[in-house]
Amino acid sequence: MSDVLRTKITCLDLGGEGEACQTPEVTTSIEIIPFYDVQLTWLARWNEAPNNFPIDVTNDAIEDNNEHSRGIATLQGGEGPSVVTTSIHRRNLGLTGTDPIDSRYGLESTSYPLYAEAGDDGAGPPLSGIIISGEIISSVPGVKAADVEIDASGAVCDRTLTGFECNLIVGDGNPRLKIFNDGKGPQVILGCSDVLGTHGVSHVSIGGENWTRFSLPLVATPGADIVLRLESCL
Repeated sequence: MSDVLRTKITCLDLGGEGEACQTPEVTTSIEIIPFYDVQLTWLARWNEAPNNFPIDVTNDAIEDNNEHSRGIATLQGGEGPSVVTTSIHRRNLGLTGTDPIDSRYGLESTSYPLYAEAGDDGAGPPLSGIIISGEIISSVPGVKAADVEIDASGAVCDRTLTGFECNLIVGDGNPRLKIFNDGKGPQVILGCSDVLGTHGVSHVSIGGENWTRFSLPLVATPGADIVLRLESCL
């Protein structure tokens, strides 16, 4: 709200009205306070525990015209309880789908748990409970880490509010994490990590779509941050 509007609202709240508050034909501040109704389902991040099984909740990168999907739960197989969590920044940043811009971002975010019970004759992959997690950060102007999507083999992975989390699958000795959708065009953008080693090389397709694939360690590893860099990880 502008300073002018705030002044008028304060005047009305203190008992003034009409011309005295420069608000002709207005007697209460409720009449001039702007209200906006925003559907946050498609803007918040959605995660579930255990990851992806027995329930998976959509958590796509934000697309124009709401062409992405977030917050839709699907039974994947197996049975048992699942804790679904929705998370979003409590202030204007929560409405922008952008990267954190200050150190207080985490302190000003909020989350809410939903509890579900799944039942099915099938079963998901056996998960080891070995968790690899980290932040995804962009150092490339105009490229948002919030737009990065992930895929995995040998692990069940999901995007979190500002990063990722993977739970390794029992018996898989070569778990991998692939990041993509990290900028489109002529720029060569690499995913770089001081903790995760690349599996193969970063790739730029003819269409200019960048991706990087990492090998995941076989032990629990917090702080496995990934930074998007332009042309070189050095």
